[in-house]
Amino acid sequence: MRKYCIVGKIKREYLEEYKEKHRELHMGPYRELLKVIKDSGVHQEVIFMYEDLVIIYYECEDLDRAYEIQGKTAVAKNWNSIMEPMFASEYGFNKSESLPTLE
Repeated sequence: MRKYCIVGKIKREYLEEYKEKHRELHMGPYRELLKVIKDSGVHQEVIFMYEDLVIIYYECEDLDRAYEIQGKTAVAKNWNSIMEPMFASEYGFNKSESLPTLE
């Protein structure tokens, strides 16, 4: 099992909306996304926030493969289109090399 830690920056004007969307994720129309994430091979995904920084921790065998599987689903495409404008940093959740990864 590999471990990944990715950091992104949220535009200040979207901080509350970003948090609200993630609260809705567990109850609302994007709940299906949680199953898609698990089915893509992600065993654990945890999101931390510090001020405007988002720190995303993953445990999976291959993050690129997980993103490839997720990217083929309508729910992930829709979710990503909602999330993308909120990020001040490059969003690019399609390939792990396009993301700022912590060592």
